[in-house]
Amino acid sequence: MKSFARTLYVMLGIVTPILIGSLHLYSHYIDLVIPEVQEGITMEVQVLGHPSPSFAIWGLMSFVMGLLIILLGLNNYIQFSSLSKEEMPKTFMFVIMIIFLLGVVYAGWEFQSMPHFYAGLVGTIGMFIGLGIRLGG
Repeated sequence: MKSFARTLYVMLGIVTPILIGSLHLYSHYIDLVIPEVQEGITMEVQVLGHPSPSFAIWGLMSFVMGLLIILLGLNNYIQFSSLSKEEMPKTFMFVIMIIFLLGVVYAGWEFQSMPHFYAGLVGTIGMFIGLGIRLGG
């Protein structure tokens, strides 16, 4: 069971965030930061009392989101690589990923993106299974 918990963590906590973050940045530059999209997002909004173009705010959030997801996976890799070959990931490692994935579930639901909702749900379930194995000994 230890190896199953380790595999779940590697797949859901390291490989998936790095892959999803990389694909997000790729899509950001190939499909989203193009003149047609910029022309479609022209509204200005107030951010902390300053007028800001929606496209700039959206582009910044999109880029930073992809980057942070990659960094989450890399941070998880660093934490995981400090474990011995037989050691399961620490409880906090599972908990942090569960919190992140619950955020993905919420965002998918709130912003009506069912792929995000279901991917976050599957990941959350996987991390809870790993955490259960960890806590069960």
